[in-house]
Amino acid sequence: MKKTVLIVICVMLAAQSAFSQTDEKRAARDAVFSAYLQKLRGSTIQVVDYTQLLKAAKGYKIVVLAGFSGLGYENPDALRDQIKRLVRNTGENSMYVVGGTADGIGAAYTWIPAIAAELKLGNIKTAGIVSRNAAQYGVEPENFIVFVDTSVDDWSVIEGGKSLMVSIAADTQGKIVYFGGGAVSKSECEEALARNVTVVIVDNSASAANKANAAKKLVSNPNYVVDGLAEIKNNPGKYTSLLIISSF
Repeated sequence: MKKTVLIVICVMLAAQSAFSQTDEKRAARDAVFSAYLQKLRGSTIQVVDYTQLLKAAKGYKIVVLAGFSGLGYENPDALRDQIKRLVRNTGENSMYVVGGTADGIGAAYTWIPAIAAELKLGNIKTAGIVSRNAAQYGVEPENFIVFVDTSVDDWSVIEGGKSLMVSIAADTQGKIVYFGGGAVSKSECEEALARNVTVVIVDNSASAANKANAAKKLVSNPNYVVDGLAEIKNNPGKYTSLLIISSF
């Protein structure tokens, strides 16, 4: 009996300790986030919630850009060229929604304003949807940013069981354009197709992940998903809102 009570107490103490550590990490993360919000108040970036972003998106053609983040791309110049073609085709009064940081596809935050100037396009906006965890790294200059209150180390942007990256396209009759992508892109793309959102997959060398970075990931984790869109690309007939192209 005493042994059983002792085991129960040890389990309770271990659970309490784990909870305390998680609580401390969250408090530290939120402190960084609050400080970062103060910093953004002096910038041109407007911090908004999802409903406010929807209002800001009214009257714009919405294009969600998705792809690799930290893994990066083998040929960033080719990726920029494809994004330039996309911006040219989409034209005026467009809003491009990406993740909030600079890695990988996030380079579009820098490219799009410059491309718009090159093409003499006006009224081009950028927006980001990202976890609060991104505050520790900072976000790229953009017109609007939505911070999602996720758990510590959870970088998804899911609310109510749905990805907000998919929702912004669904709620505005916009589209999602994939330049490659891993496991997160796979789940978001499947969700988008299930919700009948227009999905464009650009299947060419511009969408290839950085080979060296991918090799390192696979060494440390043999189950790491480099090409999350492979199964979707191999079964295009399953989806009514999917378009696979070789180039814009």
